[in-house]
Amino acid sequence: MSLGALLEERDNLLRLKKSAENLTRTAEVVEEFSSLDLALRGVIWRPEMAIAVIEGPIVIEGEVRGTVVARQGQYLDIRAKSGARAKAPSGETRVKLHRINQDDVIFLYNGVKIRVPISKTVKPEETSSGK
Repeated sequence: MSLGALLEERDNLLRLKKSAENLTRTAEVVEEFSSLDLALRGVIWRPEMAIAVIEGPIVIEGEVRGTVVARQGQYLDIRAKSGARAKAPSGETRVKLHRINQDDVIFLYNGVKIRVPISKTVKPEETSSGK
């Protein structure tokens, strides 16, 4: 095998390794997002201004609210469960409501876009890396 072929093979293996690391990280982020106990209860979808009804331990002005109505692009502060890893000293983690569609919402969490369909129980589906 020539040196050029060996170098190309090495580059391919490095790309595969990087892809595997990205998939592992994405799976970890999706699992962590699932532990936030958010539920998408509904969407009022209009092209000019869609809103989503989200249930969970969402903090507004220092107080935990059970259900909120949020707009696309809005950041939500989520109160972490006891024992869960919090992103801020206050015990809260930040999630962005990236996009609202007619039948689902895309959240941006730790650089990963996570699709959450309207349902009784939220089991998000990873869509793609947000980088």
